[in-house]
Amino acid sequence: MKQKRIMILGAGRGQVELIKASKRLGYETIVASIKGDYPGFALADKACYVDISSPQAVFESAKQYEIDGIATSCLDTGITALGYTCEKLNLIGLSADSAQLSGDKLLMKTAFMENGVNTAKYVKVNSESELEAVANNLEFPLIVKAVDLQGSRGINI
Repeated sequence: MKQKRIMILGAGRGQVELIKASKRLGYETIVASIKGDYPGFALADKACYVDISSPQAVFESAKQYEIDGIATSCLDTGITALGYTCEKLNLIGLSADSAQLSGDKLLMKTAFMENGVNTAKYVKVNSESELEAVANNLEFPLIVKAVDLQGSRGINI
């Protein structure tokens, strides 16, 4: 019987425990990431050098490795590629649409509001002058967050 293969997006510290857990469960681990001195490469069975922010590139690599599953942890960068690959390969997991929503904070906030999910008020702004114009209509303190950064980067109060 063929050993099941899991592709893990990212090779950094945030993926180390996922790689270890996958190996304990008996999976062949294929770590996908750009080249670099990342600890996950040394732990994985195979390294796949690919830009995980590119859904098409990850999908093509996943097909080549004939994976049975795909996952990541502690990383937003590969979420869109993960959903796209799950959908294209009929894998159990995140859909491409759900991945797109979860990877873009503005799209997610909009979906929350449209579907009656309680969430903090928000306004999309593209410049400091726009922020100054809308700040008068909002309650302080305000939190300004970039829609495409991860790990609390780009937050200003």
